[in-house]
Amino acid sequence: MKVLITGATGFLGFRICEMLLARGYKEIIALGRNESKGKKLIELGCHFIKADLRDVQKLNDLLPNGVEGIIHSAALSSPWGPMEDFINTNQIGTRNLIKVAEQQNIERFVYVSSPSVYFNFKERLNVKESDSTAAPKWPSTYTYSKYLAEQEVLASDKVKSVIIRPRGLFGPGDTSIIPRLVKANKEGRLPIMGDGTTLTDLTYIDNAAISIILALEKCIENDKEVFNISNGDPVELWKYLGNILTELDQEFNPKRIPFPVIYAICFVDEFISKYFFKGKEPILTRYTAGLLAKSLTLDINKAKERLGYIPLVNMEDAKKLTIEWIRKNPEIISCK
Repeated sequence: MKVLITGATGFLGFRICEMLLARGYKEIIALGRNESKGKKLIELGCHFIKADLRDVQKLNDLLPNGVEGIIHSAALSSPWGPMEDFINTNQIGTRNLIKVAEQQNIERFVYVSSPSVYFNFKERLNVKESDSTAAPKWPSTYTYSKYLAEQEVLASDKVKSVIIRPRGLFGPGDTSIIPRLVKANKEGRLPIMGDGTTLTDLTYIDNAAISIILALEKCIENDKEVFNISNGDPVELWKYLGNILTELDQEFNPKRIPFPVIYAICFVDEFISKYFFKGKEPILTRYTAGLLAKSLTLDINKAKERLGYIPLVNMEDAKKLTIEWIRKNPEIISCK
């Protein structure tokens, strides 16, 4: 199968490319913006294209003929930013890619969404795909734009599509979750938010990648389905993080801040950032604080039953591999 992957120079997209190649795929068209990572993809055997998903005509002209499946993992993923940027990249970019799939008669389309669409600042455990999203009170412009992008995918009656919602990606190559928390602790600015009992699902990068590949391969028989993905082994976030910090020879003796207090502080910071600092991202947003303070776990039985998804790497091994990678790359947690 000839496969197109967007966001191929990102954390997840790059790993998907590697695993597709290991699985025997010969023709992989990798779209991304990071030319340095693009060169690495070329060395691996991919055909790299630097493209902007917001330009549908150019995108259509650039893509080679014969593509049979699309994995759309590109996104603007941030807790803060102008609504227009999120809509243009996440919703409009997805709409454009769907148009290209329709015009080129591409049969399979896998969209990588996010379980953040469930998040509503409340404790939510064992959430199923059929459970309610956070609408209409979205916790961030990012989550709203991901939901809108999902609707673009579901609206097409010409493309067989599957939506994957992987929870909390981490592992070697990640610079967004574990390394940021480790660095924050190192700088003495990581309090426990809430009562310290946050229960959360995380997903090791290889597990997320294989779930997406399975969705691609079984897209036709699972048309217009949504699947939750995680390691299937919820952890106590602050305890799990504390173990990682201990292994990295860091002390972890944080203060505890009640969630209503941290929420109020973030609200003020966001207001100041928006109206007095030209929209500059605050140190911490209410959305990010909520993710760290409120429990959210997923029911992944549907993915197991319909996709044959089985996590490749368990949480203990995932932790060891992540710690090993951080040790080999200390610059990612450097305070300089």
